[in-house]
Amino acid sequence: MGHHRKFNHTLALITTSLLEDEIDFRSLSQSTDQLFRLLMEVTEMSGIESGHRQPLLLPDGKGIGPYWAAMCVNDMLRTRKFVRGLYFAIKEAQKIFPDTCIHVLYAGTGPFATLALPMTCLFTPDQVQFTFLEANPITVDMLHKTIEAFGIQSFIKDTVLTDATTYRPTETVHILLTETMQRALDKEPQVAITQQLIPYLHPDGFLVPESIVVQAGLLNTADEKIRLADVTHPPEYYIRYLDIIF
Repeated sequence: MGHHRKFNHTLALITTSLLEDEIDFRSLSQSTDQLFRLLMEVTEMSGIESGHRQPLLLPDGKGIGPYWAAMCVNDMLRTRKFVRGLYFAIKEAQKIFPDTCIHVLYAGTGPFATLALPMTCLFTPDQVQFTFLEANPITVDMLHKTIEAFGIQSFIKDTVLTDATTYRPTETVHILLTETMQRALDKEPQVAITQQLIPYLHPDGFLVPESIVVQAGLLNTADEKIRLADVTHPPEYYIRYLDIIF
C-alpha cells in the first residue's frame, strides 16, 4: 500500500500541472518527463528487449511496440491536450448524464493507459469507469502492472486484449477515447477504430478527439534535436506551417 500512496501522490502533482490553463513549457516538460520516468519504473520496461520495440501488424494499420507507445508520453503538448480533453469530456458528460457513472471506452491504451491514469486522481470509481482495449499482449501485461502499481482496479470495468477495429461493446459508452494517429493517420488505425466504435457511442456522448487536422509544414531537420530539447518555445518557433491537408 505504501508504494500506491507514493505513486498516486506523484501522479496527482503531475496531473495538476497538465490541467493548468496557461502553458508553461518548462514546467510542462518537467511534468511529462517525470510522468514518463514514473511509468517506466512501475512497468519495469527497459526498452532494450526486442519485444518492447516490435510493432504488431493489424489488418487496418500497425500497433506500435510498447516502448514506442510509452515514448508518446514525452510529446508534452499531445499529452496535455488529451488529458485536458478527456477531463472536460467527463465533466460535460456528468452534466448530460446526471447520477450516472460515466463509461469511457479507451481504445489503444498502450502500456500505461496514460490519458486515463490522471483521471483516477480527479474522480471516484462511482463517477467514472474505464474499459481498456489493447491489441498487443506484451503491452497488456505492462498495462496490468500499471493498474496494480497505482491500485486503480476499482476504476476498471474491463481490460480486453483485442483489435479495436473489430470490437463490439455490450454496454453504453458515454465517451470514446482513442489516440492512434501516428504519422498523420498513415501508420495507426485511428480512422478504422473510430468507424468501428462510433456506432456504439451514446448519441449525446463524446468522441475524444472531436476533430483531427493534418497539416503540412517545413522543418529544418538540423534543428530537430534542438526543437525536441527546447522547453521554452512552441512548435511554431521551428516549423513553418503550410496548408491543411485533411
